Amino acid sequence: MTAPLVLAIAIDSLVIAVLAVVVVARRVPRPRWLQAAAWMLQLLLLVQAGLAGLAIVTGRGPAEPGLFLAYAAVAVVLLPVCGAMSTGDRVRTGQDIRLAVAAIAGLVVQWRLVATWRSGG
Repeated sequence: MTAPLVLAIAIDSLVIAVLAVVVVARRVPRPRWLQAAAWMLQLLLLVQAGLAGLAIVTGRGPAEPGLFLAYAAVAVVLLPVCGAMSTGDRVRTGQDIRLAVAAIAGLVVQWRLVATWRSGG
């Protein structure tokens, strides 16, 4: 787990959550750049999962990687699952609320990833 990557993921999650709430409050369509930011967050999470997996395989990860891998799996699938849940929504507000909730939950999961990595490594 590299500090710059963790920081980038945390900042991106927080910015997405705040901006999604602003979009809901203003009742405007979701801007394309906000959707692009969500895809960037997903890419950062995949890179983090790959680097953490490599560290675990090489023996530089936490001593008990099971819980860490569970949190990493949740972090990686959270945004796509929330996106899939909102595909049937006719109201754009529901999609934006799910995006905000997913970003906030991703921030919490990110904190747990770091805590799990430090406690076992």
